[in-house]
Amino acid sequence: MNNLSPKQREQLQEFNSCFIEYPAVGKIFEDFDRLRLNKSLGGEPQCMLITGDTGVGKTALVNRYQAKFNHNISNGFVQVPILVSRIPPKPSLESTIVELLKSLGQFGSKDRKLRNNDQNLTTSLVETLKNSNVELIIICEFQELIEFKSGKTRSQIANRLKYINEDTGIPIVLVGMPWASKIAEEPQWNSRLMIKRHLPYFKLSTGIQEFVRLLKGFAVRMPFDEVPKLEAENIAIALFSVSRGCFRIL
Repeated sequence: MNNLSPKQREQLQEFNSCFIEYPAVGKIFEDFDRLRLNKSLGGEPQCMLITGDTGVGKTALVNRYQAKFNHNISNGFVQVPILVSRIPPKPSLESTIVELLKSLGQFGSKDRKLRNNDQNLTTSLVETLKNSNVELIIICEFQELIEFKSGKTRSQIANRLKYINEDTGIPIVLVGMPWASKIAEEPQWNSRLMIKRHLPYFKLSTGIQEFVRLLKGFAVRMPFDEVPKLEAENIAIALFSVSRGCFRIL
């Protein structure tokens, strides 16, 4: 690795950061666009749930979508079209709202937590979301907020998110492990989650064609003069066996 030339290092870095928009990811991007369009038309604020096991590429697709949009300053506020946040290490309703404020660029949020109560934090978040012209809120690792929580606590979380969704009119996307779908058991969220997507591992039982197309996508992005034939049957089967269909391992 230390013997790589600067050019080789650059090529390797480009490959390591490459993004392949396979069909399932493309559909989710279309969903994001549709949610934003519905907001711009003044429709009832809709929400979305994305689930998938570790390594399927949930975070990568969210970051890729967010990167399509530039942030700028207007009227003293940072304009954040796509707000991406995640559940903090010590998950609670209050700490999650603080994390959303921090993701909006409110750097004093950590100190504000000590001064304001839960409701004031929510009011501050709603005002900042409106001033920042947020079009879509994406909350990653959502399962960490609701796992091991009682039914009463989950209802409180659902009610607070519902309030934020309705007051701002901004669609909310919840992203997490499969058990994040427990939020749909709350009556006020079951109908609110108009779109539900699950990203699975690639499986031979459903056909290897999509996996092979993914391998071709990797191959053409490799810094070689001659594109390797990763789609060759013996190589494709070997790569599937090693990765077990997990995008991250591949």
